Amino acid sequence: MATGSQSQPQLGAILDKMLAQRPGERYQSALEILRVLDSIPRGFAPAFSQSLAPGYPAPPGSNQPSLARPLPVAVAKAPASPSSASLLGANSGSVPDLAPGSVSGSMPGTEPVPPPTLGLVQTQVVNLPNPSPGTAHPWWFNAPKTGMLVGVSVVIMGFLGWFGAHYLMDRLSPAGENQFGGLSEAQRQEILLERSQNLGIDYPFFTRLVNEVFYLRHPEQQGRLLTQSPEDEVWRKRWDQTANELLNRLESLSPASSRLIGTYDQRDLKTWIRTANRLNLSSRALYDLADAQFYYWFPEQPRTNDLSESSLGQVWYGITRDRLNALENSQDLERIEFQPGTDRQVFQGTLEPGGSKAYVLYLRQEQDLQMALQTLPESTFVSIYPPGNAGSTEPVLEDSRRLNWSGRLQSSGYYELVIVSDRLEPLDYQLTIEVEEN
Repeated sequence: MATGSQSQPQLGAILDKMLAQRPGERYQSALEILRVLDSIPRGFAPAFSQSLAPGYPAPPGSNQPSLARPLPVAVAKAPASPSSASLLGANSGSVPDLAPGSVSGSMPGTEPVPPPTLGLVQTQVVNLPNPSPGTAHPWWFNAPKTGMLVGVSVVIMGFLGWFGAHYLMDRLSPAGENQFGGLSEAQRQEILLERSQNLGIDYPFFTRLVNEVFYLRHPEQQGRLLTQSPEDEVWRKRWDQTANELLNRLESLSPASSRLIGTYDQRDLKTWIRTANRLNLSSRALYDLADAQFYYWFPEQPRTNDLSESSLGQVWYGITRDRLNALENSQDLERIEFQPGTDRQVFQGTLEPGGSKAYVLYLRQEQDLQMALQTLPESTFVSIYPPGNAGSTEPVLEDSRRLNWSGRLQSSGYYELVIVSDRLEPLDYQLTIEVEEN
């Protein structure tokens, strides 16, 4: 066991290096300081609670858990969603129990989804032993001066860790994937943890979320754990880059929506559908708007999968919440009203990548409707939903590449027109709506 006199020079050397005049002579991260401090012999370790990543080994010769972040574990594939023919629409008086899934708004009915179980990591607690009378205390009990140095070290390390993470985060733009990839593994881990905490997202849940995206992109790694071996270094870097890209996207959500990721369930969705109904929008239109952004973010995700019990489904919920807020603020929703003596209106707009726009207009049975959309057909989906619920009325158009439609209306009520862009660049469009009486 090291004595105070043996350890004080080591701590003094550590402090000297931390405060070196030349930046290149200082420790480059708080984790590096922690490793050096951990190498100083001591009698016994203080109590701690540490997350363990299954399959992620502790350092050689150590009987303590590894400080490494959790790494991918196997994720079961979600079952395919059933046909939309079995679903009730949201324009009826009742609200169906629906789950996110397809771009067409075909959401399977499911039981309410409970909050995710945080089963990814294990927790081990090591209790501090009570020394019996006459037992020699470790050096940090016996040396007041050394204890003060330890306290100063902890404060400085905490400051350096906070400052270093924020400095790197400030220097890295959301699109700075090359910059992020050029950092050391310890720096990447610090940034990922800091950013996920800033969003208010539970880190074990965030790890599972990254795993889903990681396996979607690298299915050949499905079912195995990453290790600390040099052979897995490239895959650990790809995992970190996947996490960084995901955080870039989540940071574009509103703080209120991102903070709730991991806790959404079917009750939230039912509430949102009722709100959309009050805006004369069905669940189908609401899903189209959310799906546009979701599949722009995650093009690898199959559109036929049921997302209700997946971690990615929680992101869909966050997107849906924001899109509904935009609808309530009339950002993504426009009402078409014809004044007396007018039967034709023209609208122009620009859709950002992953963007969409909903139009609502009241029409009567036996009127003739003509819709003409001028834009890029290969980058546009168009849907026209008639009044009524999704289970009893067929869409006039649904996720169609057709830019023109005309026909006689079979019912009276609010019709919904949804335009979705799947282009990677902004998309300009011009919409012409013409109605004729018979």
